[in-house]
Amino acid sequence: MNGKQYSLDTTGSVRQLHFVLADQTNKHETYGGGRFLDASGPDSDGYTYLDFNKATNPPCAFTPYATC
Repeated sequence: MNGKQYSLDTTGSVRQLHFVLADQTNKHETYGGGRFLDASGPDSDGYTYLDFNKATNPPCAFTPYATC
C-alpha cells in the first residue's frame, strides 16, 4: 500500500498456509483476537495469492465456550 512493503508470518505446511491477522478494527468492529486466513502454498512461480475477503473469525469469537 502506498509503496510500502509488508510481510506476514505463517504457520502450517508448505502446501497449506495458515495466517493469524489483526488490524485497526480489532476490538472495535471485529473480534479482538484477530482473524484466520488459510491459503495454498506457493505456485510453480513461487507466488502465494491471498484473498483477505476469505478471512474467518475463530470459534471463540462467537461463544465463550470455544477454545482458541
